[in-house]
Amino acid sequence: MEKNKCDRSPNGRHMYSKAMEQEYPRKCVHCGEPETISHMEIERRFLLKGLPRVVRESTNWTPYHPTQPVEIWSEEVVPMPKDGSINDIVIEQYYTEDRRTWCNSVLRYRSVRYMRPDSAGLPALNIAYFITQKKRISPGVYEEEEMQISPVEFYRVVLNSNFPKIVKRRFILPTPDGLKWEIDMFVEKHHIIIAEVEMPSTLHLLDIPEFIKEVMLMEVTDKDQFLNSRLAGVYVYNG
Repeated sequence: MEKNKCDRSPNGRHMYSKAMEQEYPRKCVHCGEPETISHMEIERRFLLKGLPRVVRESTNWTPYHPTQPVEIWSEEVVPMPKDGSINDIVIEQYYTEDRRTWCNSVLRYRSVRYMRPDSAGLPALNIAYFITQKKRISPGVYEEEEMQISPVEFYRVVLNSNFPKIVKRRFILPTPDGLKWEIDMFVEKHHIIIAEVEMPSTLHLLDIPEFIKEVMLMEVTDKDQFLNSRLAGVYVYNG
């Protein structure tokens, strides 16, 4: 069946509402079929005045620095665990010139450093590399296509480059409602802390946990100056 074919539409193709306040993924106004998108990311972001107490007082966070030496010419892609066992990472995120492909999208290269026990059970540094095309649909709603790549694919692009970038340490805190709060502590250019949470729907009623409320300054979901790309110095309508 053709991806965008609609038997009930006058022109034979799905049609979607362009209203800003609506649930995503959107549904065809004629047949009700959901819009097909590779990955929809729906998030809310909050500026914090400091790290939540649960992070400050915890002994679970592993100290390490984002510039530890690594093997950059390996062609091996080692999948990053998705079992929820990683809760402390360092992210270096580069925005390349290809960000101009779409006027409201960015292309980013990202390295994610995390500690994980090796075969002997000792903490070992691991690094995963990703390339992501991220397109903004509305404040807090993005279409995202991401692929994990090898170290050599990553460093061929960013090594000795002048691309805008951000560096941040991320603490991941799951909550009983099944959501995961990501606390990003930005370093280098900007020394700010932003909490973000990905939601299942734009209509989801978010219950902000107390550990966020106690340090929250304001919500910045719709404030462009706090987008990751803007913090990196990329002035496009995106995150």
